[in-house]
Amino acid sequence: MENASKALIMAGSVLISIVIIGALILMFSNLGELKKTELDSESASKLLKYEQQIEGYCRAGLYGSEIVSLANLIEDYNIRQADFNGYTAVQLIIKTTPISLAKYMKTNYTDYTQLITDFNNIEKQINTLKSKIICGETIEKISGMRTLEIENLVNNYNATSSKKYTVEEVEEEKDNYLAIKSEYTTFKNKRFGSPEIVQDKNNGRITKITFIENGL
Repeated sequence: MENASKALIMAGSVLISIVIIGALILMFSNLGELKKTELDSESASKLLKYEQQIEGYCRAGLYGSEIVSLANLIEDYNIRQADFNGYTAVQLIIKTTPISLAKYMKTNYTDYTQLITDFNNIEKQINTLKSKIICGETIEKISGMRTLEIENLVNNYNATSSKKYTVEEVEEEKDNYLAIKSEYTTFKNKRFGSPEIVQDKNNGRITKITFIENGL
C-alpha cells in the first residue's frame, strides 16, 4: 500500500512537472510571438515614415541633387519592405536632356541603383582629381589659373625638379577636371517638373515615380 502511495506521488510529481514545462514553453512561445509582433509593428512604422518622406519629394521643381537623395531613400525603403506582405517595391524613372561629353551621368534612368552608382562614381572621381598634385599644386587650384599662370608654374617647377611637365600636359589635366566637374554640377542643377505617380489600387501606396527634366 505504501509503495502504491509513493508511486502515485511520483506520478503526480511527473504530471505536475510536465504541466509546468508545458506552461513555460507556451509562455516563451507567446513572448516570442509578442516580440515578433512588436518588431513587425516597429518596422511597419518605419516604412510609413519612409513613405511620407518619399511623398514629400513628389513635387515640381526638384533639383538633380534632390533626385539622387530620393533614389537613396527609395533604395532604403525597398530593402526594408522586402519582408512584408502588401508592400510593393517603388520604381523611380528619370528622363533628362543629355549633358555634353558626359562620361558618367546617363540621359535616362530606369534603374535608380544605376543613378546612385553613377552619381557616387563621379563624386568620388572629382574628390580624387581635385587633390591631385601637379607641379606642386593641386588640380583644383590649377583649374582656376589662366594659360600664362600655368606657363609660369610649369617653368618654375621644371627648373628645380627632376620630373618635367609640359604646359600641354597640365592644361589637359585641368580641362579633364573641369569637364567632369561641369558634368557633376550640371546634373545637380537640373530642374524637374511635376512627377507622374502610379499608386497601388489596393492600398494607395506609391509604386512608381517618373521625373522628367524641364524642357524635355
